[in-house]
Parts: sequence; C-alpha cells; structure tokens
Amino acid sequence: MKKRLTSTDIFVRSLCAIVFLIFSSSYLYFYQADLLAAKQHVLSGGITHYDKQIGTIVIVLVLFVLQFLVSAIVRVPLFIQAITYLPSLLTLAWLTDTELDHGGKVFSPSWQWLMPLLLVIFFLVVWLSRKLSVRMSWLTPRKYFVRIVWLNLLALFVLMALTCVLSNNNPAFHYRLEMEAQLHRGNRESALALARKQNRLDEAETMLLAYALAQDGKLGEKFFEFPVSGTAATLIPDSTDQLTVVFPVKKIHQLTAIRPRGKADILKFLKISAALNKKKTPAPDYLLCGYLLEKNIDSFAQNVAQYYALDEELPKHYREALTLYAHQIGHPVLAYQDSALASSYKRFDNIANAQKSSADGIIQGKKEFGDTYWWYYYSK
Repeated sequence: MKKRLTSTDIFVRSLCAIVFLIFSSSYLYFYQADLLAAKQHVLSGGITHYDKQIGTIVIVLVLFVLQFLVSAIVRVPLFIQAITYLPSLLTLAWLTDTELDHGGKVFSPSWQWLMPLLLVIFFLVVWLSRKLSVRMSWLTPRKYFVRIVWLNLLALFVLMALTCVLSNNNPAFHYRLEMEAQLHRGNRESALALARKQNRLDEAETMLLAYALAQDGKLGEKFFEFPVSGTAATLIPDSTDQLTVVFPVKKIHQLTAIRPRGKADILKFLKISAALNKKKTPAPDYLLCGYLLEKNIDSFAQNVAQYYALDEELPKHYREALTLYAHQIGHPVLAYQDSALASSYKRFDNIANAQKSSADGIIQGKKEFGDTYWWYYYSK
C-alpha cells in the first residue's frame, strides 16, 4: 500500500524542488549559457543555434523529471530526501564540464570513470540511509521538523557545490567564449567590456580585441590599454590556426584583406596588405601594432610615417612608442617631438626605476600608466 504523504513530506519535497529549480535555472541561464551555445555550435557544425531561454527551460524540465523518477523508484527516508537530486545534478555537471579545443572537438574529461563512481556512491548513501532510518526512528517529522529541513538543505547545497566544482568553471574560458559570442552578434562594446575585466588576455582574446577595435578604427588608440599578450602572429590567424570556437576567423581575414597560408610570416603579409590597402582596411594599424606587440619599435619607427602624418592626429599609442623610441635610440631614423608626452615619459621612467626595489612603485606605475604602451613595453 502506498504511503500517504504528510504535510512535512510535502513541505520538505517542495522546498528542495524550489531550491533546485532556482539553482539550476540560474546556473544554466546566467553562468553556462555561452558554453552550451558553443557546444551546440560545434556539435551541429554551426547549423543550429542555442537559445538560452528555451535551452534553460528544456534542460531544467528534463532534470526535474529525472529527479521525480529517481524519487519514485529509489525510496529514501525524509531526512535525506535531497539525495534524490544527485543524478539530476550530476547530469547537469556532465553537460557543462565541457572542454572545447581549437580543432573543433568537444570532450568531457574524466567522466568515463567519474560518473559510475558517483552513482555507486549515490546507491551506497541510499542503502546506508535506509539502515540508519531504522535506528533513527526517534527523528520523527513532527518532533524534529527543523532538523529534517536543515539536513535536506545542507545535503542539497553540498550537491550544488559539487556541481559547480565538477563543471567547467574556468573564468578565462568563460570570458573568451562570451567575447566570441558578443563579437559574433556584432556587440563590440560588450566584448570590450569583458576584455577590461581580465587581468591578462590570452592570444585568442588579444586577437578578438584587435578585431573589435580595428572595426572602429581605434587599434592604435586603445589596444595597449588592455592587458594584451602574444606576437604579431597573434593578431591574424593563419590557415592552420583554430583559436576560436564560435567566432569565424574569416571575418578577420576579410577585414584585413589577407589570408595567410600555413605558418606564414604575418608581418610580411601585413606589410603587403598595408601597402595595397592603406585607406581601405585597418591593415596598416595591424602592421604597426604587430611591431609594437613584439616590442620592435625600430621597425615601427621605420614604417609609421608611411601611413600617418606625425602630428597631433597620430593615435595615442603610436605617439607613446615614438616618444619611447626617441629616448632609447641614440641616432633615431625618425625625429619626433611631443613636449607633453616627453614630460609624462620622464615621470614614468622615474617610476619604472622605482619598481625594481619597491612594490609601491609597481602599484603607482600601473595606476598612472597602466593604459600606455610604455607600461606594456616595460612590464611584459
């Protein structure tokens, strides 16, 4: 005969269900949506598109039905009712513990042995709870209602924490996927806002940043305000590179009017494209920023006058690089003078020397000059 549910049973089950629905919905909608979008993009070959609203509703409903079936099949005492959410939360973790490599492959590391192990632990906990329920008959719902509620909430919070730990929780990976998604949708400002939040951009993010700035003609003005990394080859992916998952790198090739083949000399291709398309593409800025990214200010100085007049209209980072060049080279190939920047550079040089022996110097230098090419040149 089927046991009739008491008001305590209904309350505990309802409370666990509400907490689970809030957690899983928020987790999928706000935290893992871009990962699942990238995963679907790769698995479908770019044919289908993940909608985070529909995806969240469908996945949460499937997981809730799974919990309902587990609860109906595997009877557990009320004080550990939350354990019936383990299979659902494991499935949620498995769905979002995804690595996406640059070759277009999707894989979930460790789950071939981790899933069976955790399921064995689940059935072991169910078995132990049944044994304990006989000895803990004193833990009656009416007398120990609050304890039963807190036991279930504690178990549920532990399971939710386990879900977060087992899933892909790499912040840099999430930032990069979101940057790709925003640029793919044409939301350049949102992509730039994400780049500003990071302490260091990897090569793929640096490439995406350059693309976003170049579209607005701000590559020479703002590129080194961000914590960029890499070399000139970072800016333009060649035919063998797969640095992105969702964002199509052909957009960068179209923007710069070059598509290098194999492991090419990117600066050579950029120089050809810059000469042929001075005003039609941002290739000149890519070339000049490529030199600066590699700290080759001598080559930068030899080429900058071909594309820009050396006046106040010169982009900020180019003026900074020429000021640095004038103070470093005894016999410069190009004469450039900016009295305001020269005074600012002198202060920076004093702070840079102080950095060698003082942590305060580093903090002060980054605060005052962290958005300059000088800071990139000396701090990397």
